Amino acid sequence: MGAKPLLEAGSDRVGFYCCSPSAVKGLSESIVKYRDSLQQHPPIPPRIYLSLIKFLQDKMSEYERHIEGLKYLINKYLDDSYDGGTLYSASLAARRNGLMFQVKPNAYVKNNKSVIMAEDVETIEKIVKKFDLIDFYRSRKLPYTPLSLNKIFLEIYTICNTVIHVFSGMRYEEVKYLPYQCLENFTSNGRKAICIRGVTTKLGVKRVLWVTNQDGQRAIELVQSLALTIYKSLGVTPTDSTDSVNKYPLFVKPSFAGMGMLEKCRSIDGTYTPVKSFKIQSYISETILDEDLAELEKIDPYRAWRSESKFKLGSNWVFTSHQYRRSLALYASSSGLVSLPSLKRQLQHISQTMALYYSKGSSFAKDLLSKKSNHFVKEYQETLPISQALSFIENVIFSDERLFGGAGSIIEKTRNEFSVYKDREKTISMFRNGEVAYQETILGGCATTSVCKKKALRSFTPCLKCIESIIKKSKLHTVIKAQEQLVRKLDPDSVEFRTEYEELCNFRAALEAINCKAKRNE
Repeated sequence: MGAKPLLEAGSDRVGFYCCSPSAVKGLSESIVKYRDSLQQHPPIPPRIYLSLIKFLQDKMSEYERHIEGLKYLINKYLDDSYDGGTLYSASLAARRNGLMFQVKPNAYVKNNKSVIMAEDVETIEKIVKKFDLIDFYRSRKLPYTPLSLNKIFLEIYTICNTVIHVFSGMRYEEVKYLPYQCLENFTSNGRKAICIRGVTTKLGVKRVLWVTNQDGQRAIELVQSLALTIYKSLGVTPTDSTDSVNKYPLFVKPSFAGMGMLEKCRSIDGTYTPVKSFKIQSYISETILDEDLAELEKIDPYRAWRSESKFKLGSNWVFTSHQYRRSLALYASSSGLVSLPSLKRQLQHISQTMALYYSKGSSFAKDLLSKKSNHFVKEYQETLPISQALSFIENVIFSDERLFGGAGSIIEKTRNEFSVYKDREKTISMFRNGEVAYQETILGGCATTSVCKKKALRSFTPCLKCIESIIKKSKLHTVIKAQEQLVRKLDPDSVEFRTEYEELCNFRAALEAINCKAKRNE
């Protein structure tokens, strides 16, 4: 019996009060909304993630090519000259200053006033042509008016803001309120890292660091070069002193210089504020494909991705700042979860840096967590075993290839009966507890739960006989081909040739042993 007949029967006959169909519908909608609120922010599917990174890098390269011209244009607009605007804005400024503005050289001059000639005014259009910014303006459909400058600021701010998120794992507010002076180089055990230093917190707590890569550095330097035009026009020099560093935000509002406003914004006690919001969706759209949903289903097979409206096939992916954080934590672990070679290359440097500075045994990581308990390093450490477990399930347990090597041979014999590995939650729990580990290698994978001491040799030959190795024949074939190409380029009489040739012989011997073993088991 449905809700309607029960409602019509009445509470006296039924014995309890019944909800109306509309009330039930409202309750169902509330339950769905509540469940949605409990769900984690999704990681960005690898294909879309790679596309986003390439888009951001291309945009930064474009800005870097034109930054000198853009700065010149902005400085001209912000200085006290009549340049950097339109002829109309120059004529208004001339009249306000009691001057004549003439378009024609031989025009009549009234009352012997000083004259500003139109041909001497360097308008936006002239500057755009001078610095070869025509395509830059045309592709964005920007007008040759001061309004274009505000739009340029907002675009570069938004793109660079997103780059910082993508390559640092910082939260929205953490990036928004970054101080102008935020770049820092850090050295540990002889290795250098590019760091981003946040605002100084209350009670004298030191500024917190996040590691980033060269793209993060490029983004910050681009914004700094633009923000400096604003500060210079105000006669301000952003400093790094403890008592004033927070006064000068990296993403300072252009309106403080009067850009896009009839009147300049005023600072409060010499403190400036950043731009309110950054909407990357205005500049990039990525359509959700079936392969993207398949990747999400690999990461969380129990979530009904396809039934959620925001992940509808053919719709645009909606980017959020927390997605960048979660995606970086998931994909930058070097665990083999990322199958796209291009994405692996993009994340290689940041992966190595985070493995060095954010691992659980790192004193650097402990120091960060002591200052900020919800620092990205916490999410990185918590996500690492999940990423390893998902990669292990995908690349080892459910691999179509036969496995070789010390650990690979054992798994191969038992993986069809090893049901515990097919239970996703149990597998993740084992990885969290340190009972199992997995990291992708060029030969397949490594299952050691301790620190590998063989990596220091910079050779993968020791992996061939290691009890923790997981070797795939296809991977070994690829390594042999690459090693053969390397050997062919070397001088046969050199020490390097003998070393690399010996390595090649070891790989070939391993492949021959694998082929013999496969034949015996046929």
